[in-house]
Amino acid sequence: MEGRWRYSQRYLDELIGKGEVFVIKGNLFKPYHINSAERQKLVKTLWTKEHYEVGTNEDGYKAVNGLLGSEIYNCFAKPVELITHLLRLTTGKESGEMVLDFFAGSCTTAHAVMKLNKEDGGNRRFIMVQLPEKCPENSEAFKAGFKTIADIGKERIRRAATQLNNKSGFQSKQELDTGFRVLKIDASNFKDCRLLPHEYKQETLIDMADNLLPNRNPLDLLFEAMLILGIDLTSPIRTQTIQNKRVFFIADNQAIACFDKGLTEDLAKVLATYKPQRAVFRDGSFASDAARTNMDQLFQQLSPATHITII
Repeated sequence: MEGRWRYSQRYLDELIGKGEVFVIKGNLFKPYHINSAERQKLVKTLWTKEHYEVGTNEDGYKAVNGLLGSEIYNCFAKPVELITHLLRLTTGKESGEMVLDFFAGSCTTAHAVMKLNKEDGGNRRFIMVQLPEKCPENSEAFKAGFKTIADIGKERIRRAATQLNNKSGFQSKQELDTGFRVLKIDASNFKDCRLLPHEYKQETLIDMADNLLPNRNPLDLLFEAMLILGIDLTSPIRTQTIQNKRVFFIADNQAIACFDKGLTEDLAKVLATYKPQRAVFRDGSFASDAARTNMDQLFQQLSPATHITII
């Protein structure tokens, strides 16, 4: 190809003779040489089942319905082998990378992540995002008990995980981590108290004595607190009853939280003995103003490294 080049023809011939690859970019015919290490990462843009065995939409359809039952999911499900192939090209088994699918559908991507982890012993994780799109009432999915597309995806993850753990022939013999959490986007659990001075009334002050919105439970508060504190939402959580109060322990001692009402100094003494990194309480949970003040002082004495957060 003729044009203005950065290198002389002789130098180009030498590089080509050494096996370098050049890419012609734009109208300037500007050469970009690619070293052998980068060349190994290049993949062809034309994929066919015969050459790459990455699957078709028909294969995706058969895979999801093979797990859930005939004709449950009639949309164009992505083929598991295709997504697995993409993950092999773009992720490493030691990196703990996060794979995000904003249009999860039947959660083929989650299936592929688990499959590849089972193959090579990797620790990739996934986030599946799916609107609660309703299944038509005359559909096989609805008749089988799936109210939304999201319900189909959740059940597919469960069944795919069971199938992969029971299937032989994988190089990795370790048990596949099949745990996942289902979270739904919602507004904050707390009332909006940001009013101008002239907007406050007597009934407003009484209503704000408890800043929690109705119909919210301790788990709702816990996950909002984890978001506020920047704690991984996949962190292990265990519950323990202490002095008739429900206490959450997040990632062992990374944080403890209690949102029950009537918190006392005696409970503070017990919680401080765990020496957590963080302690989270609800503003309206303390038995009295004195109990809240004493809570801070007791932690300062017994676990000074603990950071207390009141929500």
